[in-house]
Amino acid sequence: MKKVLWGIIILLVISIGAGSVIYFNSMKPVRAAESKAVELAKQETDLAEAEDFNLYHGTETFYVIEGKDHDGTSMYVWVPEKREKSSH
Repeated sequence: MKKVLWGIIILLVISIGAGSVIYFNSMKPVRAAESKAVELAKQETDLAEAEDFNLYHGTETFYVIEGKDHDGTSMYVWVPEKREKSSH
């Protein structure tokens, strides 16, 4: 009975470890997109502090950043995933 219990515990630990590794690896692209979108939003708007980040998938994908401006007023910034290149 102890062997079965230890087997279940070991299997559970391995499953949790593998699930964690898969989850964190799958979130890397989202974290990179978040960092880039927040940086861009701070450059092009009055966003001073980002508080939340979400993805919106409609006909196009947008990064939605909830935050505050320099006066502390809440604001939302929508950043398109695919930005048009300007012809400067």
